[in-house]
Amino acid sequence: MSRCVTEVTRPDRSRSTAESGVALITVLTFLMVIAGLGSALLLIGRSHSAQLDLDQDRLGALEAAQAGIVQSTFEIGRGLDLDPIAGIGNVAGQILETSYSVVATPLGRRHWRIDAEGTSGGLIRHLEVVIAPIPTGPFRQAIAGTKSVTIDGGVTTDSYDSLLGTYSSQANQWDVIGRFAGTKGSLTSNEALSLSESSTRIRGDARPGPGETVTGDGFATVTGDTTPLQVPINRPPRPRTEFGQVFANNDNALVTSLPGVVYDPVMMSVTLTSGSTVIFAPGEYFFTSMTLEPGARAEFLGSTSLYLVDHLDASSGTIASATGNAQDLSIFAHPYDNLPLIHLAPRPLRLELSGSPETALTIHAPGADIEVVGGSDLFGALIGKQVVLGGGVAFHYDEALGFSASLTYQPHVPVAWRDRDPVHGLPAELGWASPY
Repeated sequence: MSRCVTEVTRPDRSRSTAESGVALITVLTFLMVIAGLGSALLLIGRSHSAQLDLDQDRLGALEAAQAGIVQSTFEIGRGLDLDPIAGIGNVAGQILETSYSVVATPLGRRHWRIDAEGTSGGLIRHLEVVIAPIPTGPFRQAIAGTKSVTIDGGVTTDSYDSLLGTYSSQANQWDVIGRFAGTKGSLTSNEALSLSESSTRIRGDARPGPGETVTGDGFATVTGDTTPLQVPINRPPRPRTEFGQVFANNDNALVTSLPGVVYDPVMMSVTLTSGSTVIFAPGEYFFTSMTLEPGARAEFLGSTSLYLVDHLDASSGTIASATGNAQDLSIFAHPYDNLPLIHLAPRPLRLELSGSPETALTIHAPGADIEVVGGSDLFGALIGKQVVLGGGVAFHYDEALGFSASLTYQPHVPVAWRDRDPVHGLPAELGWASPY
C-alpha cells in the first residue's frame, strides 16, 4: 500500500512585510502631500483675505477722499463755510469706518486747488484736484449771435476778469498782433460765423451753429475751438413785463431836462445833441430810441440799466462807463410794440455804437441787430441777433459776466487732478495742468 505525502508551502513573510512597508510609505507620503496642500491652501486663503482687506481699505480711503472733495466743492460753490473747520472748502468728517480731511486753496481766476486725504483701516490716500466754475449767466461768451456773427476789419478779442482788477493790470501776454490778457474772448452763433482779414485775431473759440462752418477769407486767426455747436444757443429776450415795469416807473426825469438833451415825452425818445456831455445818474431808464449826435457823450456814473424798444444810434458819439466795469451798465433792447401805446417797434431793430477805451457795458438784445465800429476798445459782452464788428475794434470780454450773481450755488467742475500715491496703481500725474 502506498502513502501520499502532501507538501505544505509556507508563505514568504519577508516579501509580505516589504510590500506592507511600501504601502505604508505610499499612504504616509500621500497624507503628507495632502497636509502640505492643505497648509498651502490655508496660506493662500489667508494671503488672499489679507489682499482683499488691503484692496478694500484702498478703495475705502479713495472713496473717503472723493467724498471730502465733493463736500469741499459744495462749500466753494455756496461761497460759505458750512462746517466747524475754518475756511471755505476746508472740511473733515467720517463715513462709517473711513475718514477724510480736505484743505482748499484759491489759485486766482476763480480756480481752487483741493488737497484731500482719505483714511481707511490705517491706509491713507491723497488726491489733488483743481476745480473751476461753470459759466451760467447769459454772457458766457464775448459775443453771441442768435442768428449770425460777422467779424472783419482787423477785429481782435481777448478776456480779463474785472474781479481781479483792471484790464491793463492783466494784459501781460504778447502775440503777433500785440498785448493781450486772457484767451476767453470767444464768439458763437446759431447759424453763420464769418471771419475775415489777417489782422483779425480771436483769442478764444469761434463756434458757428450746428452743421455750420466758420467762413470768410481764410486769413483770420482763431486760437481756440472752431467746431460747430451740437445744440443751438438759447438766449431769450428779457420779458415784456420787465420792460413794461420800467416803462411805467423809471428815472428818465433825471436827464430829460439837462442841457444837451432833446426829449420827446410822448414817444419817450431821447437825443443827445452834437458835442454835448450828459451825465446819467445810477438808475433805470426807458427810451423808445436813443441817438447820440456827432461828438455827443453819454456818461453813466454807476449801476444803470437802459431799456430800448427802438434804435440806438451811438456810432458818432461815445457811451462811457465812469466805473469802467461792464457789470455797471446794462442795455436791454427788444422790439416790443405799444410801449408807449402808439409806438410800433421797427423790425429789424438796430443798435449801432463805436468803441472807446471808456466803453464798458453789456448789451442783451437777442432780437436786435448790433453793429460795432470805431477802431478802439470795447469792454464787456454782447448778445444780438445779427452781430457785426469791424473797423479794428479791440473787444475785451469780462469773464466775470459769465457768472450769475443771483445764484445761491455756483457749480464747479474739475479741470485737473492727480493721485499723489502712485504705489496704488494709478499714475502720479493724470491731466495735471495749470489753471492759467
